[in-house]
Amino acid sequence: MEGKNKFNTYVVSFDYPSSYSSVFLRLRTLMYDMNFSSIVADEYGIPRQLNENSFAITTSLAASEIEDLIRLKCLDLPDIDFDLNIMTVDDYFRQFYK
Repeated sequence: MEGKNKFNTYVVSFDYPSSYSSVFLRLRTLMYDMNFSSIVADEYGIPRQLNENSFAITTSLAASEIEDLIRLKCLDLPDIDFDLNIMTVDDYFRQFYK
């Protein structure tokens, strides 16, 4: 069979008001529980620490599916409004280091 799963590494960044910092601690735990990481390899294979509001995951899911999953898991958190930005790891580093 010819079908292969294609895996991509994505970085998910959250933007939220500073007044939500205590809720973000719970969000961070939730992300780690879903196998997200705060360290990811760049295009040269060098491990890089992401900023405190960003997490990485390698998955076969599409970016839209990752967002749906995160928003579903966040239903248990207090009612907060946050922006969610999902991009490939290469796009993240291009944006971060430009």
